[in-house]
Amino acid sequence: MERLLGTLSNDADDAEKFELIVRVFYTEAGKSPQLNRLVTDESAFDSDRLDYLHDEYTGPFLGQIEPIVQRLMDAGRIPKVPMDVLFSALTGPVLVPTQEQIARRVGRAEHLSAEDWERRTRSLAELVLQGLLPARVPSAPPVS
Repeated sequence: MERLLGTLSNDADDAEKFELIVRVFYTEAGKSPQLNRLVTDESAFDSDRLDYLHDEYTGPFLGQIEPIVQRLMDAGRIPKVPMDVLFSALTGPVLVPTQEQIARRVGRAEHLSAEDWERRTRSLAELVLQGLLPARVPSAPPVS
């Protein structure tokens, strides 16, 4: 959370901040897959634990990025969609990097080096960003 919110304090424009948020989110998700599994599991039930996760993490994070996203939507830089749709577009792709069993079944090698993880999360971020910010120039090479 600190790393994600830290991306918002730089002097970059909104598109650059949004790109950095996505990149950091995927990188951090790949480093701590158990956190994504916890959020996924807790999101299935209306509970005090889900309220806690939302109140402490999801809500504050969305509150910080929503103005950036809204300005990008207003400028026609990213598609105008409801925030829950954008949230799904950003968080859904984290499934395979953080869920080992499905990842292996869809073709990921069982043991990845730290460099392989880094390349995969960069490629994932690039793929999502190309869809959300199509006028931008890719900065990370695709994973081979």
